[in-house]
Amino acid sequence: MTCVDNYSTDATRSVVEQFAASHAFVEYRHQDRECRTAEESLQNALQYAEGEYVWSFGDDDRVVETALASLLPVLEGAGPALVLLNLVAQVEEARHGYFDAPYPTIAYARGLDLFRGFGLVSATTTISCLCFRRAGLSLAEWQRLSGISPIYSHSVAMMLAFHDRPAVVIPKPLVVYTANTLSEEYGRITRVASERRQLTLFSFTIGLIRLLTEASSRLGLPIETFHSFEEIELSKSNWQVKNSLLGFFIARMALEQISLGRKSRHAEEKFSRDQRQEILDFFERSPHPALMNIMLVALDLDRDRRGVLTTRAGRLLEDLRDSLEMNERAWFAVGRASPGEATRAAILYPKGRPFKFARGVPGDADGRPAKMEDQETIVLTILIPSYNRAPNLARQLRGLAEAGLGHEQDVEVLVAANASTDRTPAVARAAKHLLPNLRVLDYREFVDSAEENVNRAFPQVRGRYVWLLGDDDEIVVPTLHLLLNIVRSGGAADAYVFNQLNAREYEAGANLRRHKLIYNFELPGAIREECAFSECDYRDLVRRHGLTTAMALLSRYVLRKSAFVDSADYIAVSKIYSHVFGFMRALAGKRTVFVNYPLVARKTSEVGERFRTLTNKASQPAFWPWTTGLIRLARHAERAGLLGPGFLVEIAETHPDGSHFRLVDEMFLQVLRQMEHYVETGDPMQLQSVAEMEEFHGYFQNLAAKENLPLITMMTWHSRLDGLRQMQIAGCESGAVLLPKLALLARDLMEAKQYLLKRCIVRRDIGAMDRLFFFLIWKVRRNPWLYSVGRKLRTARSFGLGARLTQTYAQILHKELWP
Repeated sequence: MTCVDNYSTDATRSVVEQFAASHAFVEYRHQDRECRTAEESLQNALQYAEGEYVWSFGDDDRVVETALASLLPVLEGAGPALVLLNLVAQVEEARHGYFDAPYPTIAYARGLDLFRGFGLVSATTTISCLCFRRAGLSLAEWQRLSGISPIYSHSVAMMLAFHDRPAVVIPKPLVVYTANTLSEEYGRITRVASERRQLTLFSFTIGLIRLLTEASSRLGLPIETFHSFEEIELSKSNWQVKNSLLGFFIARMALEQISLGRKSRHAEEKFSRDQRQEILDFFERSPHPALMNIMLVALDLDRDRRGVLTTRAGRLLEDLRDSLEMNERAWFAVGRASPGEATRAAILYPKGRPFKFARGVPGDADGRPAKMEDQETIVLTILIPSYNRAPNLARQLRGLAEAGLGHEQDVEVLVAANASTDRTPAVARAAKHLLPNLRVLDYREFVDSAEENVNRAFPQVRGRYVWLLGDDDEIVVPTLHLLLNIVRSGGAADAYVFNQLNAREYEAGANLRRHKLIYNFELPGAIREECAFSECDYRDLVRRHGLTTAMALLSRYVLRKSAFVDSADYIAVSKIYSHVFGFMRALAGKRTVFVNYPLVARKTSEVGERFRTLTNKASQPAFWPWTTGLIRLARHAERAGLLGPGFLVEIAETHPDGSHFRLVDEMFLQVLRQMEHYVETGDPMQLQSVAEMEEFHGYFQNLAAKENLPLITMMTWHSRLDGLRQMQIAGCESGAVLLPKLALLARDLMEAKQYLLKRCIVRRDIGAMDRLFFFLIWKVRRNPWLYSVGRKLRTARSFGLGARLTQTYAQILHKELWP
């Protein structure tokens, strides 16, 4: 460990030497000359490096404790020329992720492909994230590039040195990066520019163009190649990750410099005639025609034209920025719709932001390319349970064929037809010409629920992993390709739990859909998590996101076949939600990974009807599955040692709008709704029995002090209602006498329900028309041509949504749609 001091005036030397006295591997060195930038300091410090590899490290960054355990196997195994390390950004007390991947490493045969995927001005510029072979980097080349422009000279120098050498990316964060604020960064840039008497943003515009021109000459690549280098930017204004293109980055910086020049009105802050021509020559050959047109308009504003008002010029520059963003987003949308080879590695981003496929391949822990599964081995079975929904099944199978799964030799589509009385089996067999890898299990014995159908069909699957897909859920195609990528690269997890879209979100017009496929999504999933890819205990997922809401959707689960455990005992207790408890048992002590990308959009139109059918058939009250059924499932799991007492009290359910509420509050509401249902219908079967209420009371009493009063109140009301029911059954009360008594109790029940609703933190979900309105406003912010449309929508209040949406509109104009 060599600490190279760049002419410090504090106690740096004594601190390092004191540490070196007790640690033989530490040494202190002093720069032989004062360096003005971090790039120049690193360049000069390399003369003191003696190791085969150099890991450059900033003095204000921190190393993760397990960093060497991840880095050394790569250096000793694959032995790449360049290793790019991941980071988390430390901003005061908060930490912000950068990128992630579902593999230990990403391997590149050529370093140039790494720079094409991670760029030259973002990921590869952080000094603490670079580990490279010392002998491969030419200091003379680097010094020559520094003479052109100091900032980014090290990125370009490393690209030139390692463009044809193997490279590796380690997705696990090994560095805690202490991020500079925007003002600190701008101050550093201004200082460097002032010392060199250059434009403030010279290094990001003219300097970078000249560096790229030099790289083009040295590598023999056309200059337009660099326009499409993909950057992974971490914004220092909101700390969100954003994909961008190098050509668009330079264009944005040029617009900023033009804006600075107009504000300062100093000649030294304006591009010279030769510099303007240099910029035009660079963008003339761009593969993105919009860039040249934007630059022509922008550079025309940079000339000292008195006829253009400052306010008008400012609006024009803002419109040009919007146009840049719109064109860049369109480019990435097309790229995500065509993921290319399934063997390429996927790069994921925090908060479920759209991922991309890299030019590298998944790698093992030693940095060598991972061995992909044999194409003759079935790695994934898509299991579709279906009963009497032939039209839904036909659309689902047609959608899978359109997504390209029909001729995948390592994928199997398996339909479990549950003794259907319509054309479901015939529709499944007829789809064989679209899906040659389709099998049909045509069961003659009917079972009541999808949970039972899945439980009996699971042993018949042939794939190493099984995706449980509902016949009415709509597939998000990019995430489907991500799923295939994960299982083909030898995924080590026992289960992958994906996010989902809610029906109201995509029905608002935010997605392009064909058949039952979603090709693009810009709204977040129902589960709001920070990490893109996180290992967890499945029971913790249920606690955090809900048993009856988020985790109840079958289509979000991809399970290893060997991890499956028969759930017949839970099904015998209560069919509804038995699969969640079955999964908790199957995955106890197993590796479960949550993937923060929606795999399907959930459809909920028929769920209530299905539950009513099941309860009527079993002669149970309508709300039995959410009350007694859940308690009996939890008790069964407790007796097996799977859950502790009071597990249901710990669960926070997820509302469709992303808010949370406690499951215990929802269960109390369901008990009250069941009593109301009896009052409204007068059907004796619709009131819980005394034994069921005692069971309910016994589970929740003394678990939390504030639950005792509502429990006692509900037991009192149930006792009064049960007395009336007994008189009703015995024929002691006629309907004319009974109904007024029930009506008196109805008001008390309503007041209790209102109290519980206030105590819950449930927020009402907005409807599909609200979503459409939000979506249009969101587009207006990014597209000036839609501005007049937005004004008309606001004025007319087209959907009759009133003052609430007018206020929401004003908030959205200044905030992100999803904070």
